[in-house]
Amino acid sequence: MIVVSTNISNSNLTKNNNSANNINNNSSDNNSNDYAKFVLDYDVVLGKKSFYLLNKSRKGILANLIFVMNNIIKDPNTIVINLDSDDYFVNNKAIEIIVNEFDNGADITVGNLIRYDKPLKHYTVQSFDKVWEREGDNIWLHPKCFRRYLFDSITEEDLMIDGKYVDVNCDFAIMLPMLLVAKKVVFIDEILYYFEPSQDNQKRINQYCQEYKLKIRKVLLEKSRIKYEKSCSNNRR
Repeated sequence: MIVVSTNISNSNLTKNNNSANNINNNSSDNNSNDYAKFVLDYDVVLGKKSFYLLNKSRKGILANLIFVMNNIIKDPNTIVINLDSDDYFVNNKAIEIIVNEFDNGADITVGNLIRYDKPLKHYTVQSFDKVWEREGDNIWLHPKCFRRYLFDSITEEDLMIDGKYVDVNCDFAIMLPMLLVAKKVVFIDEILYYFEPSQDNQKRINQYCQEYKLKIRKVLLEKSRIKYEKSCSNNRR
């Protein structure tokens, strides 16, 4: 099992046989580098199983994830747990709970989380089928976990709009293609994860305004619908 962060994470990992991969996406925060080095030197949980990659220039979340999948995580049965840089587990048994679901046949798990700006909000997922009919449902929920082999179902086209990797709603871009081929998807209702709303997104008003985010999500959902219907058509032949 591997925990992946596309920046720096301070996860509390408690399950045995873990490893962690952290990528600093050329963060403007110099403290990130110092923190990563501190974790690697004094990590008493993962020992020498954790490593840190520093980009010389900003690549973006999806480019970082693709690099990790193509160059580092090779075992198709590896459980990949995606932990955002500014988030962390709030349940000491989070890893154990997630891994138990995979031991029981899941190839994707989603949820569940709490966030400071909506502390009373309880998230659920109505269904993982045809999520474009419900504006994507809550498939974005963290932590997002999957077997490595599912990532091979994602094409570069799935992650791009107008020839560029999407820069918002990346969760939808990643999850939608995998949901189409996953055999067992499990929503974990128990709170495992603290989700920190991105302050960067809030500052970049023009780029990350709600209208822009909804537009990107709509395009991603439509692409998923078309891919699904094409697959169904091919299966009927």
